Amino acid sequence: LVHDEHSPNPNLAFMLSRMANPDFPVPIGVFRDVDQISYEEGVMSQVQRAQQTRGKGSLKDLYAAEETWTVTGQSHDGHNGHNGHHG
Repeated sequence: LVHDEHSPNPNLAFMLSRMANPDFPVPIGVFRDVDQISYEEGVMSQVQRAQQTRGKGSLKDLYAAEETWTVTGQSHDGHNGHNGHHG
């Protein structure tokens, strides 16, 4: 088995990180080194694409929208969340 710290699949790196004495030798070194955008960059990119497609929008328009949801506690069928769509 040869570990590739640049692999996009994180499974082997995760398994290595869980190895501990006395059952396993303790791995030392770089477990994962993958180039990818940060979470923040991904979110900002998503927001920018949405604004390019739909415009910036406004909170005033959102609050005054006719379509709303009512969020309640646990329902009778065991599901959390809304009890229906209004609008």
